[in-house]
Amino acid sequence: MALDDAAIARLLAGAKALLFPSLAEGFGFPLIEALACKVPVIASDLPVFREIGQGIADLLPPGDQQAWRDAIGDYCSPDSQRRSRQIARIEEFRAPDWPGHFKKVDRFLAGLPN
Repeated sequence: MALDDAAIARLLAGAKALLFPSLAEGFGFPLIEALACKVPVIASDLPVFREIGQGIADLLPPGDQQAWRDAIGDYCSPDSQRRSRQIARIEEFRAPDWPGHFKKVDRFLAGLPN
């Protein structure tokens, strides 16, 4: 079923968490979008998610089905401490932007030998 951006935004806003199981990911825009909307994220423990998730998302081994079941069950509980802790961490999230990206590129290039 195809959804437009507004429908996706409504679903995301009402979610207990974004589930992002992945074995390989290029960048992870859904993770950034969810955290920017203050929606908790449960995602695979991949280097890209560690970087862009800024220690906020709960990262799980992608093949550990029991860990995923436990996390999902916990997040569905109305008194989930795990979910509450992530919601508190979300306040520190800063979505990546182009100026920040190019500052990193400039620092990298400045460190290269001439």
